[in-house]
Amino acid sequence: MATWTESCPLTGVCSECGLMLSWPDVLMPEKYEPLWCVEFTPSRWRVPRACLATLRRSTSPWRFWGRLSMTHNIRWRRLAVYVLFLLLPLLLAYVTTQTTLALTVRQIHVASLPNPTAAAAQLAKVQAYVQSPAYQSYLTSLPADMQARDQQRVQQQIQALQIVAQSKNTYSVSISPTQAVLEAILRPIGRTSSGQVNSLGRPFAYTAPRDLWSMAFRNDFRWTRLSTVARHGPRAAILLGMLLAGCLIMPLAMLLLPVTLGRKRVRTVHLIRIAAYSLWIPSMTVIACIALLGAAIWNGGANNLFLTLTDHAALTLPWLVFILWWWAAARRYLRLPHALAVAIILALLTFIAAALLVAQFFPDVGQWLIRSLLPGRLLYGS
Repeated sequence: MATWTESCPLTGVCSECGLMLSWPDVLMPEKYEPLWCVEFTPSRWRVPRACLATLRRSTSPWRFWGRLSMTHNIRWRRLAVYVLFLLLPLLLAYVTTQTTLALTVRQIHVASLPNPTAAAAQLAKVQAYVQSPAYQSYLTSLPADMQARDQQRVQQQIQALQIVAQSKNTYSVSISPTQAVLEAILRPIGRTSSGQVNSLGRPFAYTAPRDLWSMAFRNDFRWTRLSTVARHGPRAAILLGMLLAGCLIMPLAMLLLPVTLGRKRVRTVHLIRIAAYSLWIPSMTVIACIALLGAAIWNGGANNLFLTLTDHAALTLPWLVFILWWWAAARRYLRLPHALAVAIILALLTFIAAALLVAQFFPDVGQWLIRSLLPGRLLYGS
């Protein structure tokens, strides 16, 4: 047998790219292709079922990359269909989150506008209280200097209410809810808004799309009783965006190893294939975060356990799975030496790059992220 394999070797080297391959994979590729994979399912009518099968097998990265090989041709159309399948939950979550955020910030603007009717009613109450014996008795009990200060404070309050109550100007937000939602979805990092806030006869700039998150964080969603849940939800959404950015940055980080990739005859298209299949991580993370936030809302926002688990589901766990995924791909698919060290170091660089990207556009979340990474903070919530 040894003599036969020496005369007729079972493996060969591609004369064009130098890739080590086995002859059965070349002569009978259809026999050794993983038919459960969306790229190689024999019928296009089975593509939806193959998408689910590929997603299910992706949860076991070591076995997944043990069945796929660089000798298998990349079928870009099938791979594009699978990417769209994975991006669908992310797209739905993005639209839902941006819609909620845009409507919330508009509600904050509307609630902060002066109300002439309410100001007139409040003015009548203050004037009646000033003339009441209770206030006069309280005033006489104060020292002379404090009496003057208190009277000055009351007069300033009365004057402010009179200005609002007697004003004939229109207090309004010029941007409609539909326009605010479309602006948040289509221009998420826009620096200016098409809307204005008209108050006391003066126009003020409406919150720009890129500042919607900061506005929500500063106000803590205090207009709703589920303020804690509402604060964790947008934060989880931004962390999911950071994870998605990491999936796109990691192939670029792998290009920092040109010598190693060159020795193993790894082409850029193989890195793109790994990155495309890795999108299952943010896709499943979205579903997990929605389930945890739903459980927190079901409990009235009082149970902080679900909110702490949401932070872990959006930040800690997916990045550990991300490292495991690229470790398995580097070891079994790319066949790189020191695959674990490569995966950890490049994933760390990717995490830093994605965090800097988040901090650039969403400074409030970036500051929270830095605080959370301090020893012990994320373990006990924030």
